Amino acid sequence: MWAELSVLAHLTGWTMPMPGPVFAAALAAMESRPRDCALSHAVDAAVASRIPVISSRVSGPALAVHVVAAMRAALEEDRWLCERQEPQWLAPPYQWALVLDSLRAQHRRDPDAGLHPRTAEWEAAYSRSLPGPTCASQLETVQRWHEVGQRDQQQVRAVAYGTRPASAIEHAAGARASDQDWEQCLADALTAFRDCRWALEHLRPAVTGA
Repeated sequence: MWAELSVLAHLTGWTMPMPGPVFAAALAAMESRPRDCALSHAVDAAVASRIPVISSRVSGPALAVHVVAAMRAALEEDRWLCERQEPQWLAPPYQWALVLDSLRAQHRRDPDAGLHPRTAEWEAAYSRSLPGPTCASQLETVQRWHEVGQRDQQQVRAVAYGTRPASAIEHAAGARASDQDWEQCLADALTAFRDCRWALEHLRPAVTGA
């Protein structure tokens, strides 16, 4: 579950979940070599199951290396390895998520603001113009782009659960996303982590379908 959620967090722009005290203690009690091998295999599997829907903009091998390193740093050094924002890992349906968040924040602070100060940076990173002349107009445009990316619910589901018929997340939670008690089973599984409520949004039944 930790590997799946860590990969999903990177693909959607959320913060990688950290183990809670009980889970962290259990991991710390394991021998480091088999534990690290288990983490690596689980992350590789999580990334591989999503390759069909992320490979157009995300390097699967590079993502796996990064996520494993971040998980090991969290366990062995109690250190946060990731940058505050890592747009290079965003899956295609979420590629505008971080830009959208920044534009929303700027617009809330100043509804009459001009172009966002990071406009040139974003245009270079995405090789796409973010037309103005105001933050509000940029927000409207990027919101539309994000909504277009979210329309393909099959792709959104594949980012969330992977492309295999029996997903690792469902196996770890002990239920299928189509089950009546899915949300409760998922919420129970998430208690092993510190503040991972965002996963309920991405893994809700309305997104996954039957």
